[in-house]
Amino acid sequence: MLSTGILNGDFKNIIVLTGAGISTNAGIPDYRTMKGNVNVEIIKNAKPTSGHIFCKVLYDKGWLKRIYTQNIDGLHQKTGLPEDMVVEYHGSIYKNNVIMYNNSISQDVINQTIEDFTDNVDLIPVMGTSLQVAPFCALPNLVNKDCVRALIDKNPENAYINGFHNKKQILNGIDSNILRQKSYIKFGKRFVTLRQFWNRKCKWKQQYIIKSDIDTWVNTINF
Repeated sequence: MLSTGILNGDFKNIIVLTGAGISTNAGIPDYRTMKGNVNVEIIKNAKPTSGHIFCKVLYDKGWLKRIYTQNIDGLHQKTGLPEDMVVEYHGSIYKNNVIMYNNSISQDVINQTIEDFTDNVDLIPVMGTSLQVAPFCALPNLVNKDCVRALIDKNPENAYINGFHNKKQILNGIDSNILRQKSYIKFGKRFVTLRQFWNRKCKWKQQYIIKSDIDTWVNTINF
């Protein structure tokens, strides 16, 4: 079981990807529920969930390489994680740099992605995101074939297919990184698909799809 492997310390280089689903138990609605309106007071008053604390425990044990998050709520840092351990793909309300749709992703963020995913990663848990938004949705596809991939969400099927499966897409804001065919994106010298391969045959040797509330699953790992 994945939780047993984590508990036993089988994974020493872990990159965690998180989305809105990791923060809903903190009282922050996901973006579909919020309908684009961010209630700043809710975010400022929110406290980290078990999912956020799980990431801090990985850091304390020396197993966490980095967290990549779509969230702008700063809850990972509220656990005590150092700022440089959290890559905020869409910015932060606390830094006044929130990335809106069609805006550019920071080049510093892209450079950090290239650096982190060039090195070995042995586990990539994907928690609370439906992987619909580029370029974030390409990150699970950057790991090598020996890396264990895990998709953890109450509705993991939402991440099985995204808008890049059936048609060509041209993305705005990161034109220099786009190969304008077959729904691929370029990170450094690597072309990576934006499509998802969780419920189908793929190159990764070991994958887990865990249909669960994130906090409920995390609490099964008795550190």
